[in-house]
Amino acid sequence: GSSFAGLVTAVCRILRVPLTTVSPGNHRAVRVERFFRYLGFVEKIVCADAQTFGAWLGGITFALYAWNASPVDGTDIVRSVAEKGRDFPPTH
Repeated sequence: GSSFAGLVTAVCRILRVPLTTVSPGNHRAVRVERFFRYLGFVEKIVCADAQTFGAWLGGITFALYAWNASPVDGTDIVRSVAEKGRDFPPTH
């Protein structure tokens, strides 16, 4: 690896942050990439339905709420419970 990768590894070790290394082509293993892929799919659908990019912010809000309200892969635990320890509040 690079010196930057070594620095990131050292910082994570000091801060006791779990660090998992995945192969360069394994994009499914990285949660952030899965989220951005999901976000891209939602935005593509929202903008195609509205036929305007003005709906972009509404699509982002919808996608974020849906992601946080959905269960973690392979479990029945909602992401907001796993992250914050409480249910995601309903919108009105």
